[in-house]
Amino acid sequence: MLIPIGIFTEPQRGVRVQEFFQDYCVIDLETTGYNAGWDSIIELCAMRVRNGAVSDKFVSLVNPNFPIPSFIENLTGISTDMVSSAPALEEVLSQYINFIGDDIVLGHNVTFDLNFLTFETARILGHSFVNNYMDTLSLSRKVFPNTTNHRLATLATELSLSSPAHRSEADCITTKELYDLIYKTAKENQIDPFSKNSSSSH
Repeated sequence: MLIPIGIFTEPQRGVRVQEFFQDYCVIDLETTGYNAGWDSIIELCAMRVRNGAVSDKFVSLVNPNFPIPSFIENLTGISTDMVSSAPALEEVLSQYINFIGDDIVLGHNVTFDLNFLTFETARILGHSFVNNYMDTLSLSRKVFPNTTNHRLATLATELSLSSPAHRSEADCITTKELYDLIYKTAKENQIDPFSKNSSSSH
């Protein structure tokens, strides 16, 4: 969902939804660092989910037009050579945003991704990215409070999910599996993970 900016000092953002949905887009970005406005997106993925099943996906590497830092290459496996022929963000962002459309977006620690999307959408497209969102990080804390921690890789290991790889598509797959398990576990155990005081011993 896009709205014009200009009268706002900062891009607007959507709101965190307070119920489960079965139609949404899973999103994940890989970046050169942690600070939107300073660091750059180097990979993006969105998976469209309808009635709980993936129906389509959008995946692209992104050329930041400077060398990939070595610690990011070691973390993600994305090298400067890999992105050298990829489109710049200015070329691919509108396609990515159009693919997501008005969907609710789902991610793990999704506010990280939203920080980059809101900044870059405003900078490049002149609009605010205001899609509402769900975060499997906060939901997992309510439904699976006894895991070692709530990093995606830890949850994948301890809950027997597909292993994430600090690559956008792999992390989207793991995030969807986690969301499905959160939904199933919450329903079976009558947990409301959207309540501020809810938690489970499962």
